[in-house]
Amino acid sequence: MKTHLLGVAALLGVAAISTSINAQEPTLKTVQSLYQACKSNEGDFKSIICTAYIAGAADSMTVVGGLGNRAVDPRDRELIRAFGTCSTGANTYGAARQAFINWAEKHPEKWADKPLFGILLALHETWPCK
Repeated sequence: MKTHLLGVAALLGVAAISTSINAQEPTLKTVQSLYQACKSNEGDFKSIICTAYIAGAADSMTVVGGLGNRAVDPRDRELIRAFGTCSTGANTYGAARQAFINWAEKHPEKWADKPLFGILLALHETWPCK
């Protein structure tokens, strides 16, 4: 149960980050708008917002994925597989950003979705927990 609560808490943290960034930059409401921000010139405001947005989600997903070894309840394991990322190597925010960009370019049919869903799908596809 404790693991389950930690996973839920991490996901709520992602939602809080999403809300605070969207409050500052109201145009980041879709996968497409986040993708466009990520493709902007390195170092400009939109690029920084892109990296910060993805970093928050990536950190939360890494925490959830790290709970996998402690999960006893099968429901917890399902949450971890669905919302966590697992990797044997060190992932950087730049790698997470590039994973999102690559995923968004392959999935234009998802461009109208909320940006957080795109990040979750992109990072989960890149570094799934098994």
